[in-house]
Amino acid sequence: SSSQSRSFSRIGVFAVPVLVFFIAAFAYIQFGFEGTLQQDDAVLMYSAQQFARGVPVYSSIWKAKGPVMSMIAGAGAYAASFLGTNDLFTVRALFLFLSCLTAVAVYYLGNSLFRSPKIGFLAALIFTGFVGFGKHACSGPRPKTPMLLFVVLCLWLITRRRWWWAGLFSSLAVLTWQPTGVYVVAALLFAVLWAEKGQERWQNLLKCVA
Repeated sequence: SSSQSRSFSRIGVFAVPVLVFFIAAFAYIQFGFEGTLQQDDAVLMYSAQQFARGVPVYSSIWKAKGPVMSMIAGAGAYAASFLGTNDLFTVRALFLFLSCLTAVAVYYLGNSLFRSPKIGFLAALIFTGFVGFGKHACSGPRPKTPMLLFVVLCLWLITRRRWWWAGLFSSLAVLTWQPTGVYVVAALLFAVLWAEKGQERWQNLLKCVA
């Protein structure tokens, strides 16, 4: 029946992203949680620990990147105090979750660009195979992990013409690492270029700026 077919289509809409998430999790876990803290990772982890104790980001340690990464990692360190878990392990588990969400976001972006779930799935699988990203998924906190998630979400929302959300995630990206300001410009540019009427251009632009 038509209702059954709609039910199956809804299941398919959620099944593929969930499958991508677990494939990415399985792939990234193979690298383990015992990786060495590299310089940027160690700086971020210290800043997160201090932020969880109520110390503002740039008061605890100076770093040249935006504050969002320390806030996200700080949320993980804060959660560890309630869960009674090791703060480094908890933050790494959080960043593993964000890494898997990035693979899901790549699926949505590929699907939206090519109007094909198969291509979106292939794009997510190819992304999951990037060793440079995967080996830091469990051994961070890697500063650029949330940045990449925000960038991919921004691009996906641009293709969907969701200008307020595209502006939001482009802002989060630039507050994570400043060179991603190019995505703020891209969101504003496409908000104007993809409008059909002058009034619509101003509406899209105001949504994105807001």
